[in-house]
Amino acid sequence: MKKMCIKFALYGICFFLLSLTGHAGELESPADPFDPASAMFSQEDLYLRMTTGAQGAKRTGAFTEPAAGPGDTGHTMDEIMEVSPSLDNIDGALPDDVAEGKTFWGLTEGHWGLQTGTAGLDPAGIYPAQVPDTGQNSCFDRTGAVIDCTGSGQDGDQYTGIPLPSPRFTDNGDGTVKDNLTGLIWLKNANCSGFRTWEQALADAAALQDGECGLTDGSIAGDWRMPNLFELESLRNMNYFDPPLSDANGTEHWVDGDPFINVQIAPYWSSTTFANSTASAACVIFSNGNENATGKSSTSYAWPVRGGK
Repeated sequence: MKKMCIKFALYGICFFLLSLTGHAGELESPADPFDPASAMFSQEDLYLRMTTGAQGAKRTGAFTEPAAGPGDTGHTMDEIMEVSPSLDNIDGALPDDVAEGKTFWGLTEGHWGLQTGTAGLDPAGIYPAQVPDTGQNSCFDRTGAVIDCTGSGQDGDQYTGIPLPSPRFTDNGDGTVKDNLTGLIWLKNANCSGFRTWEQALADAAALQDGECGLTDGSIAGDWRMPNLFELESLRNMNYFDPPLSDANGTEHWVDGDPFINVQIAPYWSSTTFANSTASAACVIFSNGNENATGKSSTSYAWPVRGGK
C-alpha cells in the first residue's frame, strides 16, 4: 500500500492526513494464489482423515475462475470436531496400557497426543506373552545358607524374564486389584467363600457379581471365573514365602490389606485339570508357592479373577 497525503481546509485550518505503510490489517494477499505453496487441504480431507485415515491431496495447479458460485464444501467444522479425538480420563489409554514400543494416540489428561507404550505385556493379549521375572533376588548354597549371587548362575543372579512393574498391583478401590504385570483383575478378598470343592469353587466364581465379597465394580454373574494354573502362579513373588506374594509396590513382603486381604497360607484351586489324573485339579500352595494335584472332591480355597481372555 502506497503512502499518500491528503490536504484539506476546515474553517481556515489546514489538516494533513498521512497513512503509514500498511502492516496490520493489510488487504493485499500474503501469498500468490498461483503459488503451489498456498495450496491447502479441504475440510472434506480433514473429515476423511479422522474417520477413515485416508490421506487427501493438497489442491495444486493454476487458479481458474469458477464458472458458478460455491456448492457443498464437504463437512462443517462442527462435524469435524465431532469425530476428532477427545480427552478421556475414564477409558483413554495410558502408556502402560499399551505394549512396549507400540505407538498410539494418548487420550487421557497429561498423555494427550502421540505416545509410545511402555507396558511389558499387552493387556489385551494381542501380542505374545513374555515370561515374567520370578522376583527372587537372593541366592543360596546346598544347605540353604545365603551366598553372594555374583556368578552363581542362580535365578537371583540372572534376573531373567520381564522385570516386574512398579507398582506391581493397583487397588482399584472397588473390591478388585489389578496386576500390572498381566493386566488381570483379582478379587481383593482372597478368602470370600472359605473351603470349597473344585466344582463348588468353579460355580461360585461364575456367579460372583457386584454387591458380593466387597465388590462395587459393577460386575455381573459370568464376568468372574477361576484362574488357570499359570494365572494363579503369576501372582507369586519367589523372594518371599508364607505367602510368596509382594506388597502393592512390589518391593516388600505382602501384609494384610496391601493390597489383598485374607490371603491364606494354604492351597488355592486353579481351573486346570491334570491330564494324567483327571480326578484331580492343580492347586498352588500359598506357603511356598509349589503346585500340587488335589482330588476334586477335596476342599481348598478359591481366588476368582476376571480379564485376560
